[in-house]
Amino acid sequence: MGSLGLTVSALALVACGVDPDTGDGNTTPPYADVSALFDHAVAPTCSLNNGVCHNSNTYPDLHTIERLVDTASQPCNVEVTEPVQVHDACEPPADHLMAPGVDARIISATLLASQATATTSALTQITLVVDTSPSMASGTTNIEIHRGSTTFDIGMFGAKVSSVNGTTVVIDLSSASSSTKSFFDIREFPPDALHLHVGDVNGNGVEGAVTTPMTLLSPGDPDHSYLLRRLIDPAFGELMPRQCRTWSDAANRALACWIAGLKPDLSNAYDPIQYATCAIDVAGLGKCESLPP
Repeated sequence: MGSLGLTVSALALVACGVDPDTGDGNTTPPYADVSALFDHAVAPTCSLNNGVCHNSNTYPDLHTIERLVDTASQPCNVEVTEPVQVHDACEPPADHLMAPGVDARIISATLLASQATATTSALTQITLVVDTSPSMASGTTNIEIHRGSTTFDIGMFGAKVSSVNGTTVVIDLSSASSSTKSFFDIREFPPDALHLHVGDVNGNGVEGAVTTPMTLLSPGDPDHSYLLRRLIDPAFGELMPRQCRTWSDAANRALACWIAGLKPDLSNAYDPIQYATCAIDVAGLGKCESLPP
C-alpha cells in the first residue's frame, strides 16, 4: 500500500483559485475546519437524488457532520453483500479456535458441498483452515471460539473435532445445538455478532486485519482511512465521488489534513484544520482536480 506522501502541495489550492496556506496567518485556507468542509464540499457533492449516495439508509451514513465524525474507527465494507467484493483492508479480525494448548486463528471455512442448499438445522460439519497446525484428537469436545473477550463454547453445545490434518480442522456438527449450527452457517453474509468471523473473507489468501487493517476513518492516520482512500486510490474501488460537483483536490487535502490532526478521542474534531503542519500531498490523485468554473 502506497503512502500519501510527505510534501505539502500548493497545487490543489491554486487549482481552486485560493492562495495556498503558508502558515503565516495571512491566508485563508479553502476549508478552515471540518464544518466548512462538510457544508461546502461534502453536503453539496452528496446532495443529488435527495442525498441517497450516503444517507441514513446507506453505509457509511454521511448525511450530517456528526455522522461523518462518527465514522472514526468504524469498520469498512460492512454493507457489502458478496464476500468476494470485500477489500482486503476491510476484512475483520478472525475468530480463534481454542482448546487446551491450542489457539488458532480461523482463516477460512467451508461447508460440505452437498449441503450448499440445506437448511441450517441439517448442517453436519464445517471445515476450518487455521493459521497453525493444532494438536487435537478426533472426538475432542472441549473446544471454543473466541472473539476478543467473547467466548462461544461450541463444545458444550454438541460440536466436536472430527479430524485434523495440518492446518485443516473438520468440526462435526451432527449433534450440535441449533444455535451452534446457526453460528457456523457461513452462508449468512455479512455475518452478525452471532455468526463465525473468518480472517480471509474474500478468499484470496490474504487476511486483511493482519496485513493491512483499515477503518473508515483512522484518527491521525490518513493512509489507513478508507474514506480517503476511496477518493484518491483506485486500488480501493471506483474513485469517489461519482460526480465532482463541489469536490476538488482542495477538499481531498482538507480531509487528509483533518484526519492527520485528529486525536484518538476526537476531542479536537471541530478545531481548525492544521494546514501549516500538514505535509500531505494528494494533488492530482483524485478524479476532481479543481472546482468547475
